[in-house]
Amino acid sequence: MNIEHGIPSAIEAVAKFQFADYVEDNPTLLSLYHKAKRNQWDAHMDIDWTYELNEDNPLAMPDGTIAIYGSSTWDKMSEKNRADLRNHVQGWNISQILHGEQGALFCASRIAQSEPDMVIKYCNAVQVMDEARHIEVYSRLMSKMKNSYPISGALYKLLEQIMGESRHDFASLGMQILIEGLALTFFKNVQAYSNDPFVKNMQALVLRDEARHFATGQVALSGFYPQLMEHERREREEFVVEACHTLREHLFGEDIWTPMGIPRSECRELIRASQINQSMQRSVFRHLVPAVSGIGLMGREATRFFDNIGVLSYAAA
Repeated sequence: MNIEHGIPSAIEAVAKFQFADYVEDNPTLLSLYHKAKRNQWDAHMDIDWTYELNEDNPLAMPDGTIAIYGSSTWDKMSEKNRADLRNHVQGWNISQILHGEQGALFCASRIAQSEPDMVIKYCNAVQVMDEARHIEVYSRLMSKMKNSYPISGALYKLLEQIMGESRHDFASLGMQILIEGLALTFFKNVQAYSNDPFVKNMQALVLRDEARHFATGQVALSGFYPQLMEHERREREEFVVEACHTLREHLFGEDIWTPMGIPRSECRELIRASQINQSMQRSVFRHLVPAVSGIGLMGREATRFFDNIGVLSYAAA
């Protein structure tokens, strides 16, 4: 991976251009498309960018949302070190969201090119605009923060797998279901716990778009996967399980700790045992498990994986 200025310079991709018949025969997706057109907003005009963030806690999040909060490592920290940690944790999170939004732009444009269904093309063409707006939002937010980070190894690995796959549905499965499901959890947590009206308003606008993208992926794939052969569905299921392993690694946020002077091995053990991290993982899979079940990929391997990590009960949600 070649990284310059915090982002990978290139990802090798495989794609084809697919013309579609001019048939609009999916009313649910058409409804999402019309909703997307009605709900467009302007990142430049609808957000007050003159607003100043709190230097010690830019997203105004409670300390109880930091994975090592309450640990012996946290208790030994000075108030200055805690403020530094807040900035690093929040800078890392916003950096990953920003990189993920650019990945989502790649994937939505890829789906619009290669999807054989015209209404799905409509939805993803609008999503390209949404993702451009989100990149604008998080780039400007990032410029107000002290710390920025390159894309995490886990997130890059997943994007590389998605973009290197020639089958058109993998972009929707990998991005609109798995990565968007992860992002939705972060957006909802910030929306719920931030005490800053600027941050909450920004998240509310983005969250509205992201929830629609997540729904678009579920509707599109739930119509497509029943048409596949069993071995083809099993290949998608195996991809889901591998991707979920990768997403769990991403949640450790290991890049944060070295700049703070805390050994990665020490923090990895703290985070692995952290109730806060476990709660975050449950929140992520509360979105992902019902979606995976709803699109028809809850086979034996996925069932075993979700059962092993204690989230299989969410399939009935």
